[in-house]
Amino acid sequence: MRADSKPLLAPHAHTKAGPDHFSVKGVEVSVDYVGNGARHVERMISSLDGRRSAAEIASHHGIGLEELRALLAHLHDEGLLLDTAIAAHEYDSVASFLEALRLERRFWGRHIFAQKFWMDLRSGAAPLSTVLGWGVEFYHYVAHADEYMAAGVAYCSDTWVTRQWVAQQFVEEAGHGEIFLEGLVGCGLSRSRIREAPPLPATRALMNALTESAIEGPLEYTACFALTQPESSAPSLAEQERFYGELSRYYPGAASLFRAFLRHARIDSELHHERTILEKILEARDEVDRSSREAIIRSIRRLAEYFVMFFEQISDYYANPHHQFPRRAPTMMELLRT
Repeated sequence: MRADSKPLLAPHAHTKAGPDHFSVKGVEVSVDYVGNGARHVERMISSLDGRRSAAEIASHHGIGLEELRALLAHLHDEGLLLDTAIAAHEYDSVASFLEALRLERRFWGRHIFAQKFWMDLRSGAAPLSTVLGWGVEFYHYVAHADEYMAAGVAYCSDTWVTRQWVAQQFVEEAGHGEIFLEGLVGCGLSRSRIREAPPLPATRALMNALTESAIEGPLEYTACFALTQPESSAPSLAEQERFYGELSRYYPGAASLFRAFLRHARIDSELHHERTILEKILEARDEVDRSSREAIIRSIRRLAEYFVMFFEQISDYYANPHHQFPRRAPTMMELLRT
């Protein structure tokens, strides 16, 4: 961490203080401090807001910069801390920026998967309506790729090689909404009602954000896919089989949907989507200038917010037994009666 780094504590992290210890906990990780370290971290934890530099935090709390670095290194290593100023830093190589970008992707990816929806789903506590509602919203999200990926190709202003990569991705992903539609039909839902169901507002916002990124340019657009694959390596097919198998045991009424997810995972594995287009674009350059870095980081952070809202609204809407499922648009007569 540099003196001008601006550390941000993960929004989903929570803390616990004791007489001589202080803990910062994430979903599956915990960083524990004791003695003076515990007292220092407890005092400065509220300063980790992504707006103040490391030098300012150290000065304000009366500790040395090197001591601050050592204390925060534990949080950083566990993915609970992000340097929000990475776009402003200079890098001696493209590879060094890609490493900083990998940590950015990991930070926001873990925050997305720390949402209540995922906690409930993984524990088997989610209502079946929420699980199937997720399937319907995910169908809309995936089906929308036929539109925003087409825009990504049309608005790609980079080299012909980049346009070829973007076009190839579009060809490989087009029509995948049908996979999830079939999975939902296998759960007993009506095909026509799924197609006609209006997406939740947060789903529509996410879809619109992807289209806007596609129109903005190839860096903003391909940065979106860097976020959707936040870890340096994707889960193996065997790991995904275990995951969806466990979910099928928790929610047997959604087993057909989970088979659709697994089918899609197999397709991605066969197409070798482990490496992102953004990485290939940047590796072909001699350097990544500041405006490019800012465009990439802005796109990732913006999309992370939309994904958080996406999962929050799925939990809020579909867990309510009084809400329509699948959703339907009101008729003209219903509107006139209101």
